[in-house]
Amino acid sequence: MEKNVIVACDFNEKKELVEFLDKMEKADPNFYCKVGMELFYSGALKGFYPVDMIKDRGHKVFLDLKLKDIPNTVRNTVKVLAKSGVDMINVHADGGFQMMKQVVDSVNELYSDYAKEYECLANNHSYPAEALKDILQKNLQRPRPILLGVTVLTSMSEEELKKEIGVNRTPMEQVVALAKLCKKAGLDGVVCSPEEVMAVKEACGDDFITVTPGIRFLDSKKDDQTRIATPACANLLGSDYIVVGRPITKADDVVEAYTRCKKDFTEEVTNEIEIENAKRYMEDLKAKTKKNDDWIIIEPIQDIHSGIQKRK
Repeated sequence: MEKNVIVACDFNEKKELVEFLDKMEKADPNFYCKVGMELFYSGALKGFYPVDMIKDRGHKVFLDLKLKDIPNTVRNTVKVLAKSGVDMINVHADGGFQMMKQVVDSVNELYSDYAKEYECLANNHSYPAEALKDILQKNLQRPRPILLGVTVLTSMSEEELKKEIGVNRTPMEQVVALAKLCKKAGLDGVVCSPEEVMAVKEACGDDFITVTPGIRFLDSKKDDQTRIATPACANLLGSDYIVVGRPITKADDVVEAYTRCKKDFTEEVTNEIEIENAKRYMEDLKAKTKKNDDWIIIEPIQDIHSGIQKRK
């Protein structure tokens, strides 16, 4: 699986988005964008279409709307969103098994309908070949969107989870439990913090996708995030995608910040400071996690480049 950096385009004006895309395309003409609630709803209210704008420029889109409602409503909404050509969609995992299964079923049905439509038209010998080719390229050849379950927000601490939400589990335990539910429902992966990546992979398999927000450079502000890591640390922990917003979008030089972030996340980590930081991060993680029936982080850490050695 190709690792990638997803840039959170958290703007509320069309002009801001266009200016940012113009700058970023100098560094990467096909970078991955996240369209969250702020940008999506700003476009809906102000009459511009951020998903179309970004897709027309050749970029992939993670549509981060964190859907949660009754199963039928989410099912119908996801089908509408999938038709837009976005590459990644998420729903709240605590919406439950039935809601998530309806999401998977609706997207599978959509692509089945595309295939049936194409077959029907292909058998109609009076239908223009060029129009048929356009339908094939637009629908069937477009990859099915990656479907993700949002587990525990990276801004949420253990105290908030227990005292305010009433979940009598640690964030790690809650994330793993929700990840298992997501996999059972047929989702492709989860959104979790870097702290939980290894536990999710242990519980759900290496091919189960982990998308991790809460990414900060060593010299970045923590902002409102709680469970965070650097791009290099997320790389060593085994994240498949990282989502990075303000450390890039608010940087004095957004191109330099993005280039630095992508290098740290997608290449072998050789920076000794980052390696030591990752070691301390994992030691802190071991100190605050508990052994349970499903996974265990063992010590000592023998090779930081291969992550943590695991066993049941």
